[in-house]
Amino acid sequence: MPYLDHLKVKPLSVIRSSTWNELVGVVEDIGYEGGVDVYGYAHKDIIPERDLALNLGLNIKRFLKVNCGYGDFSYSVKVQGKEVLKDGDPITVSEDKTTEPQLLGKVWGQAVGDYVDVFGSDLMVQRSGRVRVKLSASTDVAVYLKHKPYDEAAAVIAALNAGATIKANTWFEQELAAMQKDYINIRISPGATLNLMVLNVGSL
Repeated sequence: MPYLDHLKVKPLSVIRSSTWNELVGVVEDIGYEGGVDVYGYAHKDIIPERDLALNLGLNIKRFLKVNCGYGDFSYSVKVQGKEVLKDGDPITVSEDKTTEPQLLGKVWGQAVGDYVDVFGSDLMVQRSGRVRVKLSASTDVAVYLKHKPYDEAAAVIAALNAGATIKANTWFEQELAAMQKDYINIRISPGATLNLMVLNVGSL
């Protein structure tokens, strides 16, 4: 950082052209050849005076867009208000949004037999996170989830809703954890006319 004490003029002193020209030169250096010039272009590394002491922008004064090649963060990174968590190397930031479920399978107004797979082929989970089952049936039914983890040979079939019956013509909805490439299917008992949506919600 340049120091300009030697250019300060004492009271009643005469400003010489050499002093004035030197001052203009310093101002030009600061304005056009410093780390950031008056037009906002950076010519040098921008380095804070102290480690982890200064901010770039504020919560209410933010930069619109940052374009860069690489980034190295010592602590945490937030995307849309949520922290990007590190479970292992490398960290993957996905474009999937947990607020936008992906439809895996759907039947609507379809007659389904007693305790048979609703879908002809098991549904593959596309994103690790949660599977959401939403359904209504024309009669009281018990609902079962068939789940085969991607690294297991056999599927397990178990009741949803803690084994309680779903009343006729009422909506039931439940979410369960699942991993990418797991396979799932739904069964009901007794058979009924079924409205069913199975959705994949990314991120646990």
